[in-house]
Amino acid sequence: MPERQPMSGDKDRWRRDIRAQRKARDPNWVRQTSALIQAAVLSLPEWTRAGVVCGYLALPEEVQTDLLIRAAVEAGKRVCVPVVDPRSGRYRPAWLDPDAPLRYGPMRVPEPAVFDGVGSTRVDVWIVPGVVFDRRGGRLGHGRGHYDRMLGPALGIGVRIGLAFEFQLAPSVPCEEHDVRMELVITERAVYRAGAP
Repeated sequence: MPERQPMSGDKDRWRRDIRAQRKARDPNWVRQTSALIQAAVLSLPEWTRAGVVCGYLALPEEVQTDLLIRAAVEAGKRVCVPVVDPRSGRYRPAWLDPDAPLRYGPMRVPEPAVFDGVGSTRVDVWIVPGVVFDRRGGRLGHGRGHYDRMLGPALGIGVRIGLAFEFQLAPSVPCEEHDVRMELVITERAVYRAGAP
């Protein structure tokens, strides 16, 4: 399937275009390509140094994170994932016990069945999904602002790494003041560091 850049225009058109391309991908391609992206994350010095990582439990068409989560647990890192806080209704990082049951949260995203928030624990690395990225760390999510609200208070704390397939990259993502940028965007082809030429 030919890879296309997102259509120029508003954010919703970009999201629709990339979502359609993701849904059209063969599950084997998603799994194999995700493995390449996860291997690139595992080779980062930021990952090696991290003691606490916040990943995500992927939807079928997203870049998968199972290898990262397994590697983090095996390396003795503490792992958390975004979970809807039952008190506030907002996403907050909560500890992930790989042996504990999961439930489906909003948009059928898997999450731990019991909310165990990380509180004031410092997260060293944030692994972030998205729909559209650019090479300078711009990101479009699903348009509900969950990650921007969750990451906003954590600015300056930890490293934000966006995971994407190369076809999810746009020349430039329009960002507003509240949009949180990634410090790295990793695809199957490259590691893009924000600010790099």
